[in-house]
Amino acid sequence: MSSNSNTNTFNILDYIPFGKENAVKKQELINILGFPERAIRQMIEDASRENPVINLMDGRGYFQPTEMDLDEAERCYNQEMHRAKSILYRNNGLKQFLRSYGRLVVVAETENSLSKVKVREHYRKTKAAKTIDVEGQISFL
Repeated sequence: MSSNSNTNTFNILDYIPFGKENAVKKQELINILGFPERAIRQMIEDASRENPVINLMDGRGYFQPTEMDLDEAERCYNQEMHRAKSILYRNNGLKQFLRSYGRLVVVAETENSLSKVKVREHYRKTKAAKTIDVEGQISFL
């Protein structure tokens, strides 16, 4: 396939084998499919939302887990959760800065996606918040 091909015409999971002993490296996928690395990573990320794809970051590559790979699946899950938490903690300084100017953006998870809602807009739309005066609290009104 050429890099101009439509990435939606096939399922990337058809090229990612089952079992850690059969793992395929990203470069192999690039060579076989002819897509750039970024496109391959995006296809894997998209497929991973519904189907487990494991990459233990140990150079062995990607694979779909079987019941024999429960330890690896758990390790991958924990690894990804740690990365997610690390990103959230890294943003604390930005969160405090934006909050101090009333520009904090809240990310709300909906059924199928994440949406960004500015705190002030959310308050105005819902009118659900009650005004409580707390010393030192910043008002977004």
